Amino acid sequence: MAFLRTSTQRYDVAFVSGFLYHMQDPVECLELLTQKARALFIWTVYWDEGFSAKNPSVRAGSDGVDKRLYKGVELNLHRHGYGEGIDYSRFWGGPDAHAHWMEREDLKRVLRLNGFSAIIEELESNPNGSALKLVATKPQTIQ
Repeated sequence: MAFLRTSTQRYDVAFVSGFLYHMQDPVECLELLTQKARALFIWTVYWDEGFSAKNPSVRAGSDGVDKRLYKGVELNLHRHGYGEGIDYSRFWGGPDAHAHWMEREDLKRVLRLNGFSAIIEELESNPNGSALKLVATKPQTIQ
């Protein structure tokens, strides 16, 4: 995040794979990525109420909802606490005490609000939650 906040480098494409759901602020992460790249490939697990209802033992993202107003749109960020007494030899989470899982539609809203209009997605099953592969691009501008 520090690199994304300070770098002036621009990229043709950024690969966002397997970490967005470990971020405390995935919205800021996406916003910064949209400022740095013309195209994004995203693989992520996302909050899906249907998955949670069918899999109550998988608690990811079920520690409450934090509402966030972003560019005039309310987003739901589902808190996932990593808990006490973590066995760090098997830890699969991020560096903070909790992360936020985004809803699929909110993730796409953030991309659209930042100028990405072409969004192609493919949903997939995952034992830890619903997942998606997504490609998003900005319209080309004449330089």
